[in-house]
Amino acid sequence: APRQGGAQPPANRPHPTQSPRIATPTPPGGQASPTDSVPGPAGRARALLNSSRYEAARGPFLEALRQQPQNVGLRLEFAAAARQAGDHQLATDHLHTVVALAPKRADGRYALASLLALNLRYEECLPHASEAARSEPGNGLYRSLHAQALLALGRTAEALKEAEAALLQAPTESEPRLILANSLLAVGNYREAED
Repeated sequence: APRQGGAQPPANRPHPTQSPRIATPTPPGGQASPTDSVPGPAGRARALLNSSRYEAARGPFLEALRQQPQNVGLRLEFAAAARQAGDHQLATDHLHTVVALAPKRADGRYALASLLALNLRYEECLPHASEAARSEPGNGLYRSLHAQALLALGRTAEALKEAEAALLQAPTESEPRLILANSLLAVGNYREAED
């Protein structure tokens, strides 16, 4: 059974100025409607989630995962639902399973890294954020999260380089700009950070 609860982050850990985006996968064909006749536990779970009924969807999701323990997409959906409901430890447990089942899936690594960052667990976040950014260097959000983890761990020069690359990949997103500004402040470039 997945663990509940978890260790609290140390008080002296750096705090991000903005929470990373959490990947929320959408099943093929979109969300099911609760009025549709959806066969199987996964379909019932999706229909309940569409009605914002996480607690009711939890049982069918777990039943579907017992039937299909290797289904990475289903685990990503369940982890996203658990995260949205505030059950971060359950979401983290399932995302660790996603990474174990599909270590080359950048979206799984990003989802895990972003949840770890949200909970200020940057030492654990960094290898997953790094792998997601390495796997998809054109994804500015993945690179932003990598830069955020580097910055939180005091690796400011690396964070600055990664934040600049992230901004090139996602020039209209706010995350790369914020991480770049924080990286510039950390290295003492106050004027550039204001721009």
